[in-house]
Amino acid sequence: MENTSYDSLKIDPGEVLRYLGYGTSRPDPMVAAQLTEAIRAAERLAKPAAVYRSFAIRRTEDDIALEGTSLILAGETARTMLASCSHCLLLAATAGSALDAEIRRRQIRDMAAALIFDSAASCAVEALCDRLTADLEREYESRGQFLTDRFSPGYGDLDLAIQPAIIRTLSADKSIGVTVTSGMLLLPVKSVTVVIGIADTPQPKRISGCAHCKMNTTCKFRKAGTTCA
Repeated sequence: MENTSYDSLKIDPGEVLRYLGYGTSRPDPMVAAQLTEAIRAAERLAKPAAVYRSFAIRRTEDDIALEGTSLILAGETARTMLASCSHCLLLAATAGSALDAEIRRRQIRDMAAALIFDSAASCAVEALCDRLTADLEREYESRGQFLTDRFSPGYGDLDLAIQPAIIRTLSADKSIGVTVTSGMLLLPVKSVTVVIGIADTPQPKRISGCAHCKMNTTCKFRKAGTTCA
């Protein structure tokens, strides 16, 4: 089990605009100023932390089991993503509870400002995952191993119901303070769980495109004429 924390995160303004549905258009000066303030506040308040662990994969007839656990990665998404892998990483990451508290505070004062900050906070946890994934890729490539793209419960047919088992397996509640509700939502809200395959050969982009996503009929990115890719 490995724990990682970072002193700070850098949030990409373009990513926040994408979350807000701007696509290729630019915000007016007032929104641009709110965006800059929200990003600075989110970067200041974020307390990025993660816990991860590698597991040997045992393939059953239909699903993928993780050795030493009762965890089953069921469905076509896991089978496809981990097709060439002998091991995988389970990861839980959070940008911290202070972001949740700030979102609630801003919602009382100004819902529009709260939405901008919420998007910046979402980008904070994505920035954390990007940074940690890049670190892990360098580490594993130095050993002659390669990582797949990361994927999370709720993507493709990997069910959100697996969230409690991932949190329990990683002891994420004790190590980084991430818990899961009865509705399968993570707390702090700006937290994620992730699966990443480990292989002995370079890995292609195995799954991409909206057709594989459960959110493809309700996605705010698609409604704005863009994607999350």
